[in-house]
Amino acid sequence: MSCFSSSDNYKLSNTNTIFGEKKSMANINELTPREFEVLAANYARSIFPDYNWKITKAVGDYNRDFEAVVDDLSKWGEAKQTEEDSTAVSKGRWDPTLLSAILKNDVDELILVTSGWISLQYVVRARHLVGIKNMISKIIFVNGYLVNEWLKTHEGDFYNFGVKDVDLNSKIIKPAKFSGISKSDYCIIQVFDMYNILEPKNELSYHVPYNILITFFLKSDSNVRISVPNCFNINSVSYENLSDKSGTSKDITAKTIEIIAKQGYNQITISGNGDHSQYSGNSEIKVKINEISTYTCSITIKESPVIDKKLIEEIVKIEKEHNDSLHPNVNSVVNVTGISRNDITLISEKDQRFFYFHFNDSYCENAVELCKILALLIFGIYNDQGEQETIEEAINSTLNYCPTYLSKILIGAADPIYAVDTIKDLSINSKKYTIDKYSVPDRSIIFVEISNSTSFDILKLLEHQLASFKMQYNSSIVILSRKIDDKTADKPENENTNVLELIDKLQNNNVDEKDDVLAQLQKKANEYYNKSDFFRAKCLYDIIFQNIDLKDQNLYEVFKYADSLNHCDSLMQSKKFFTIAAQASDNDDPKREKKILEAQTELFNLRFWSLDVDTLVDDIDKMLEKHSKILLSNNGERALYAYYNCLNRKMVTQYLIGDYENAEKTFDKYIKSINSDNYMNYKAFAYMDSARGLYAKDLKKAECRLKQSHELLEKIHEKGNENRRYLDCNVELAYVDFITEYEKGNEPDIQNLESAVTQVRINGYTSMLIKCNLKLSACYLALGNTEVSSKCLNYVKGSCDFNDNPRVEMLYNNLFCALLSVINSSNAKKHGIAKDYRAKHIITFDTAAKKKINIEPRLW
Repeated sequence: MSCFSSSDNYKLSNTNTIFGEKKSMANINELTPREFEVLAANYARSIFPDYNWKITKAVGDYNRDFEAVVDDLSKWGEAKQTEEDSTAVSKGRWDPTLLSAILKNDVDELILVTSGWISLQYVVRARHLVGIKNMISKIIFVNGYLVNEWLKTHEGDFYNFGVKDVDLNSKIIKPAKFSGISKSDYCIIQVFDMYNILEPKNELSYHVPYNILITFFLKSDSNVRISVPNCFNINSVSYENLSDKSGTSKDITAKTIEIIAKQGYNQITISGNGDHSQYSGNSEIKVKINEISTYTCSITIKESPVIDKKLIEEIVKIEKEHNDSLHPNVNSVVNVTGISRNDITLISEKDQRFFYFHFNDSYCENAVELCKILALLIFGIYNDQGEQETIEEAINSTLNYCPTYLSKILIGAADPIYAVDTIKDLSINSKKYTIDKYSVPDRSIIFVEISNSTSFDILKLLEHQLASFKMQYNSSIVILSRKIDDKTADKPENENTNVLELIDKLQNNNVDEKDDVLAQLQKKANEYYNKSDFFRAKCLYDIIFQNIDLKDQNLYEVFKYADSLNHCDSLMQSKKFFTIAAQASDNDDPKREKKILEAQTELFNLRFWSLDVDTLVDDIDKMLEKHSKILLSNNGERALYAYYNCLNRKMVTQYLIGDYENAEKTFDKYIKSINSDNYMNYKAFAYMDSARGLYAKDLKKAECRLKQSHELLEKIHEKGNENRRYLDCNVELAYVDFITEYEKGNEPDIQNLESAVTQVRINGYTSMLIKCNLKLSACYLALGNTEVSSKCLNYVKGSCDFNDNPRVEMLYNNLFCALLSVINSSNAKKHGIAKDYRAKHIITFDTAAKKKINIEPRLW
């Protein structure tokens, strides 16, 4: 029995003697922060006694104070102490825990405990956020009042979880009075558009679905009666207690809801839509608690605009197609105009799946949407929660099935020259990548909203996919809705459409226009190239070089084509065209001579990847000596690029062969030689490439240089330049952060690295993706995820130049050996024959470490 089970115990002085022991007295606000964390963990233990709760470290706890793991899923707890009972903990104090739990991706329950107050606004915010992720099934809110009530009835000794210098059993903990909370803070009524969870609404459209959220706090179980006005049609009602276990609803009628709600935080969700035909002035939603406290919220229903008549006609058209698809179990496609996502949701029945896609004038965003549609139509995978990280997950999950094809589709969405053929090939060969046959879920409604500015190539891609969709038989419908957007009426034609028209003219063999068409395509390709949009540039250069004899090609265009191939296609093809440029005649033109030398320096770069490095440093020095005058002449745009390329390749090669002393000397010379703002990009390259060379030597210095590089590249990127290198630096920073945390003995979150790599995928930088997948493979292997590590290695092996790229092949082989070692170690541990050091963190990025599986960190 508790030593303070009687309320008289709380009237004692600051010290008291019970059972011969002197115990100090304190209320929950007077405990030390560590003591309060232990108290909060005891509260969690009393609610979930079957969980094995553990207290985390006092510092560096990754935003949780206590944790339990059940069936590989984490239960997190966070404790926040306040000085006053009525003080509300700010969202800035709670959000780090919430965000960390969301990103951790294996947390399914979260309990937030405070000695003060959790505002109802924050309860709504937190519920929205975890609802977006869908991983966290329950979040429990416990304020000071609930802790106080629990203290009054709590029996038995407190468990201290092995925390040093904390003994709650040496104290009598007094419940505080918990006063000062205004009556208005105990209940809020909000109405949200089903697809806008940020802004509550008071003015409702008649045809749009809404959720009425009633969030309230009760000091004890109470009768709650809710009245909803006639102008709101109720579809469903749900109730949940947010402080312990859910209560049950009862007495639900057409417009009145009555339940017995439990002590603590509660939320009632009423789903439905506005009905203007029943509207008669201002209407109120009323909440009564125990027939004493009343809370209200006024709503109005907007009158039907004139355009709604047209909308109704279109909805009737959709409903007819929808009904036709349900009965004979066929699939249907219907074209409409001006229908929005909100308009169409109402025809969806409870047992149907609703999917939404949107296309606009952004090729990158359209690439994402295209991947998501393919994931759904071909593999039955769908993920759209409206947040960037979940969009990235959608791409990643799809690419895991067929990375080569969908990378090409991303290219195709950027420039559609071969995207249609790629999709056809993917459709034919999809069985290669999946064991089971995936398809759209039965009875699905797929809504595709198309902006007037959506490029024609996207519509062609959709047309092909929907033809396949119509051949399926699962009672599903696709709705293609053109947006009504006056703002786009006077806009110039989309650039992709212009490009397609130019290509059509070439394909139609219009000889009279051929030279003019090729000149226009050349201009467009150069625009893409200058913006680092190498994907689209390369695709156009492909067509140009197919239609113009190589001997008639301009030296500068050959160089740009080779550079685009280097970033977005085959290194071997790149080498072919750089060689052509490097062997061209300079015609006594200093500008041509400099471009030829720049091509020769790019061949040095390709020798690095071919591991042809025995004489590479000497060959670079000879070029620097022989052509010093022209290399150092600072006349014209890119004048010093060849010189800086030489220094960069020399430095990187010295790092590769382990000549750190001379590599650092070259780095110093490289940095000191850059004084002009016109070449800050090369200063950034120097910092980043030297950092990569130091990964196995001095990780701290490497991280410092990466940050210096990122600072420079960020400024350059803001002006629209060096996109590829900026994304490259983001990947390297995330990679180094991972290694640093891992080598400390922690298990770092790989999400930052995944997100950085996704941006590389979206932009289609193929060469970078090979190196990115090497890094991902190494990091997943360090975390023990051999399955994903293996997939990343398969991606690398499937790259077009794998067998002609000795450095990539060597890095692949090293990682593959490490992968086999981890698998063998896991099997040995399984059968009880593993050595102790292989129990945890058996991988290391420290190449000098003993008795571990070493991974070479310089995966570049």
